Amino acid sequence: MNKKNLYKINYDKLDIQEKQNILNEIADHYGFIIKKYAEFEKNSITLYTAIFDDNGTEFVFIPGAKNIALGWKAAISSKKEEPFLIEQIKDIFLDYFLMPDNNSDIVNLNNTQQLQKLLDKENYKQADILLSKMVFDFIDEHTSFLRRIDIEPMLIERKSSSINWMFVKEISSKTVADSPTYFKIYQEIIKGNKQFIIKQHTSKSEYKKIQKFEISNHGLNVYKYIDISYEEILFNYASKGYSVPNRNQWEYAASGGCSTFMQNTDTLLNKHNNMPNAFGLYIADNIYKPEIISDDKYTYKAGDNGYFKNYISKKLADFSLNPFYNVTSNVFEYTDNNGLFARKVITVDLKKQFKPSITKKNLNKYITENMSENNFDNIIYAVQSVKNPDLYFKNALRIINIYHSKGFINKAYELVEKYINKWHNNPDFLYLAGFTVFRLQDYEKGEYLLKRAVYFKRNIPECYQLLSYIYQKQNNKEEMEKALHNLYVLAPEVAESMLHILIPKGVSLKDMDYEDLWSKLVANLTRQDKEKVNLYTITSEVILLDSTIKLIIHKGVTHYIKYIKPTGCKYLMEIFDKIENSKYISDETYLSKDDYMQALEEFNACKNIIYEAENITDLKENKEYLQNLTNTFFDYFPALMSLAYIHYSNCRLFEAEKLFDENYALCATLYNTKALPIQIADKIRVLLENFILSITMNILSYGQIQDYIDNIIDEVNNIKESYSSKINQGILTIELSVTKDIKYILNWFNINIEIKDAMRKNN
Repeated sequence: MNKKNLYKINYDKLDIQEKQNILNEIADHYGFIIKKYAEFEKNSITLYTAIFDDNGTEFVFIPGAKNIALGWKAAISSKKEEPFLIEQIKDIFLDYFLMPDNNSDIVNLNNTQQLQKLLDKENYKQADILLSKMVFDFIDEHTSFLRRIDIEPMLIERKSSSINWMFVKEISSKTVADSPTYFKIYQEIIKGNKQFIIKQHTSKSEYKKIQKFEISNHGLNVYKYIDISYEEILFNYASKGYSVPNRNQWEYAASGGCSTFMQNTDTLLNKHNNMPNAFGLYIADNIYKPEIISDDKYTYKAGDNGYFKNYISKKLADFSLNPFYNVTSNVFEYTDNNGLFARKVITVDLKKQFKPSITKKNLNKYITENMSENNFDNIIYAVQSVKNPDLYFKNALRIINIYHSKGFINKAYELVEKYINKWHNNPDFLYLAGFTVFRLQDYEKGEYLLKRAVYFKRNIPECYQLLSYIYQKQNNKEEMEKALHNLYVLAPEVAESMLHILIPKGVSLKDMDYEDLWSKLVANLTRQDKEKVNLYTITSEVILLDSTIKLIIHKGVTHYIKYIKPTGCKYLMEIFDKIENSKYISDETYLSKDDYMQALEEFNACKNIIYEAENITDLKENKEYLQNLTNTFFDYFPALMSLAYIHYSNCRLFEAEKLFDENYALCATLYNTKALPIQIADKIRVLLENFILSITMNILSYGQIQDYIDNIIDEVNNIKESYSSKINQGILTIELSVTKDIKYILNWFNINIEIKDAMRKNN
């Protein structure tokens, strides 16, 4: 089948037989039964489709659509609406806006007062303009933004199903008549002209029992209320091979392909007709049947629990049933409504297997062979369809990551708990375990798991990133800065993107607080207790220098004088001196001699600009001069950043967290090579042991570690020269052995230096 025919623009051009062929193929692929072919029509939109049966549940096929408009924006969308309907809506809202006890949280008091004044003065033209603006602003605020998107072809459940209410039993008409309790409930439903009533009872043990009673053809149906989380709802659908519609899917399905807001006149003005829409769906037809959707901001649509009815106007009770209306309240009490509802949806992909047949024996193979984002739903179904699955290590990590990507955090935690004893020494699993409990806001346990992960494998930047956030939550500044430093060592760009967590509480990141942000940040970084050199000062120096450069580039030297000079001047000058006197910036490994001289000249130009700024007090009088300084700084700051990077990348500090591997044999290759004198192996082994001792006994900078390695290579080269007449065939063996041992030492201690850089002096 041509996939393009699954989209409405092509599907509508097919004849009836061709459409039926497509519908039959869809039924065969998903194992559904076609109950009948049907054509639906509404708002001048028609669709020829089929009603499918999936074990008693009805589905319809909706073709995909390209570049379809969804949502509402008054300035654009109102022009497409029927003028008479807009006037009706305005009249209803006018009554509400002028009510003395209207909801001030959603009504602009100044606008209502202005509207009343215009009406009192009989200035109806201006009053109508203001009223239109107020109504449209209100609708804009409560609807999805206008957008154009593509919709994939889908199978979607015709009627939504109850989430919270589980059928218990049916009470016969005879039993209802004979029981005073049931007969009273039956009469209460009839007299109140209700569809159902809800009763709750609290036992002596304070267990709350909630039941719903609904009149059936043979008596009363009884349901019990089940409390279920949003995550559980989404997971239950995914584990059975289905999805819950996302906002785009739901709005397109509910709108029946019609892009106007006031498309359903009957529903909007409370005239139910209980007819399917243009896609054959019974949808958005009851304000007390809110439907779950999978969306980050709004969790359900089609029903506001009577909010409009009770607080706006009974004439607009069904206003929330519009497809583009966003239900913003997260509170739905079972005593006031019929619970929550959802409908199943399947994105039609005839190349993708639906509900794969999985056994415990082939589960791991299936996961490995089908791991792709497009197949996540099938993988979740596969894992849940096997009782007590035994996952391989890599597959367990994959499933936990899938659960996180889908928002199933509690399910991820269940897997963590299941396998934590098995893989409690694996750093990759410990990181995921720590990330999982972090998302569940168990920061103490998250800290333990992440610290255990970095004990086994230090160079996991994600661990330090999470630890930084955890320590921020715990208000532990010292540990937070240490974690940030380690993160900076491993991933400077990630660390710099997180510097906002160093900003004192209450300081906003909005543009209006820009200057205040810098002054408070600098004050925090240069506080007295940071004068002692430790693991964290390097990170603070980098932040201060980076903050200064960005402030001058974006706001000018004037702002430096205002906001950094008062508290940061002394420390900034020390930073410039450290960079200028750093032995690393003149190392030709990084810059050629000519490039170094040019960079140093431009660096000094930036430094002189800062010195110049120190002597300026009258900003207004020196406005033009300050602008020239800013322009010059803008030309030369790249050199400042380059030299700073060379200096600080070598000044990053390293602190060993464990002893060297006692089972590793240094120079094993040399000792096993008969062509080499044993004295060579002994001398090189002593060099490597001293290197290891220095690492474990001291806090070293990365530059110092590189210096140690350079010295080892120099000494090894001297050894090779002194024995050159005896080891013509063994020189390569020595070089390979030393490279192998140094690589193992760096990896063991998780020192983030590439072996090709480490061995730069190797002949």
